[in-house]
Amino acid sequence: MLVAAIYTYLWFRIWRSVRARPWKVIFSAAAVTLSCHAASAMQPLIGRHELAEALTWQTAALLAAAIVLYSMVNLSLIAGAIALLTTDRTARRLFGTLSDAKLEYATLAMGTIAAISLVQSPWVVIFLIPVLLVLHHNVLIRQLEDAASADPKTGLLNATTWHSLVTSEFERAVHDGAEFGVLMLDLDQFKRINATYGHPVGDRILRTVADRLANEMRRYDLLGRFGDGELVAFCPELTADDLANLGERLRRAVEQLAVPVDETGETTVHPTISVGAAHYPESGADLEEVLLAADNALFAAKDSGRNRVVILRPTLYQQTDQGPSGGLSSST
Repeated sequence: MLVAAIYTYLWFRIWRSVRARPWKVIFSAAAVTLSCHAASAMQPLIGRHELAEALTWQTAALLAAAIVLYSMVNLSLIAGAIALLTTDRTARRLFGTLSDAKLEYATLAMGTIAAISLVQSPWVVIFLIPVLLVLHHNVLIRQLEDAASADPKTGLLNATTWHSLVTSEFERAVHDGAEFGVLMLDLDQFKRINATYGHPVGDRILRTVADRLANEMRRYDLLGRFGDGELVAFCPELTADDLANLGERLRRAVEQLAVPVDETGETTVHPTISVGAAHYPESGADLEEVLLAADNALFAAKDSGRNRVVILRPTLYQQTDQGPSGGLSSST
């Protein structure tokens, strides 16, 4: 009941306003609930009188084991879901960052202290309330900052935030002598989709494409929306060939989509994307030159028939194999 209440509150307070996916919120709440039930398996081994009188090292060890059990079940459920939804199954993608782990275990430690206090001296819990409120406030601020940086239609980074983050990443790459790539991805015939099926359907198709691209990319790639049906990705530590291969993999992943355009689901649209790729330092000496090269490559992909990947080099451009559809297709 507590988990349901908290997630319902967060849905109305934060996630609904930023257009979070309802199924992800429900899945997260279910995972936390199952993790709580798993941790409660330790309860018969932890005597209430031991908590009320004095903690022994055995009781402390059992409390630590409950925390570990909760964390393992929750992490397994989340990592399993990510593994099923994406082809990027790196440890960072599946298990999150060190910052995520610190927040998780800090929260569980606070729960342990609250449990002990409720048994030993319930009034002590009053002093935990300000700490919990400050922690909650900071988490809300971070979530609101994330919301301010997100595009409302796709949930990706908006253009301003993307450019700001990529500028910092570019400076780091220059300092370290690293390479990176930029992909410009444009939804083919997006204006025609809106004109034919209406903007709500167009927005749904754009969101579906954005979700598929985000699931196919690495966790540390930066994917944002530039406008209309155009998306852009910053991909660190990739060679030019790796970048072209990634662009082709993304193109094929989108090509496999079938998005329903009516309530019956009988009519579907099969979207495609055109991809322009540029590599640093091969395609330019600074970030703006690389972005311009990627944009020119995207125009070349559009002009040569759509639904393909083009990577521009200083004196030539290379093109991957054309997809079978060559653009937008629709079937009933």
